Amino acid sequence: MLLEGKKLLITGVLTDDSIAFAVARVAQEAGAEILLTNVGKGVRLTERVARKLPATPDVMQMDVNSPDDVGAVASELM
Repeated sequence: MLLEGKKLLITGVLTDDSIAFAVARVAQEAGAEILLTNVGKGVRLTERVARKLPATPDVMQMDVNSPDDVGAVASELM
């Protein structure tokens, strides 16, 4: 598969009609492991929509203004 062994960070998955959701689905179908992020109440929405993907990915809080959030996500991607 094209993305086998790759881990991708995808943001903006709020509904299963979003472009980000379609990207996440295609990435998984191509063999990628994905990590979804959102901020605040959006995290719960992303977790709910993530269950509709072929494999339920991890969802993390990431406020780009928070060095701690960015660091935690970066660590997860390594």
